[in-house]
Amino acid sequence: MKKFSNKFRNFSGDKKLNLIEKIIWFLISFINIKFNSNISKRIDLKKFYINEKLINKNNFFKTKSPVRLICNTFWQSINWKEVNQNLKNDLRILEVGCGTGRYFEFLKKISKSRKFNYTGIDIKKRNFDKKKNKLFYLDNANNVDLYLEKVNFLFTQSAIEHFGNDLIFFKKISKYLNKKKKKFIQVHLFPSESCLYTYLFHGYRHYNYKMISKLTKSFNNNHNFHLFHIGSNHINKFTFQQVTLNRVFKKKINNIDIKKLKKSIQNDNKIETYNNTSFYGLVILSNLRIKNFLKK
Repeated sequence: MKKFSNKFRNFSGDKKLNLIEKIIWFLISFINIKFNSNISKRIDLKKFYINEKLINKNNFFKTKSPVRLICNTFWQSINWKEVNQNLKNDLRILEVGCGTGRYFEFLKKISKSRKFNYTGIDIKKRNFDKKKNKLFYLDNANNVDLYLEKVNFLFTQSAIEHFGNDLIFFKKISKYLNKKKKKFIQVHLFPSESCLYTYLFHGYRHYNYKMISKLTKSFNNNHNFHLFHIGSNHINKFTFQQVTLNRVFKKKINNIDIKKLKKSIQNDNKIETYNNTSFYGLVILSNLRIKNFLKK
């Protein structure tokens, strides 16, 4: 059974690598993204038009990553009213690769669900603040199926590229959901192939159409797939200047220039093609249909 979506196995770029290891990691990653093809016909392609009005200095929590700020506008743009109606105002969330669990307060606020419960799992235990409706488990993403019974909304934010065996993760989810009639929503935000040149040594892979198609292959016909293209050339360039160059030359990464970021957003919103995507947003709807998953 194939365990990972990339053509050739790569080691993690998150570890401290010497020069030779960096060159090897980059070459393998470069070769992997060249093995591409058309997206699966089951996946509906969409462009995410970023609402620059949702961008502010912290966008709910502090970050120096331009793409993270943009991803947060995606979460804010979800049609939470429709989501809550389909899930009977009982939002039971599972975040895989949750870190400190900082998306708990964020999603609780923007979802406005009457009932809201959050479970986070991660391979490292960080400063996770437990609360009555906020639980944490120290566990591997490969064990995701152990947590699915009590949740109805699963998401990852900048996480699946860090899973060595990402196909196992998705196959565990599909094996559970293929047998169920429960309404279930997944949202996965992850770096595109274009990010190889902005994020550099990051995770096990950057995703192209062929890899994304593999993630959805094990799901049966009870599931609908939507792939959102988030950002393009101008945001990539801004990220390269804001973050990448400073990391390469080991300089301090400055706070985000919001005005310049908004200008990049305006320019990318004018681009109609799907080329040079900054980030992907994969939405999987199981046993339900939401016509407008994002607000108009």
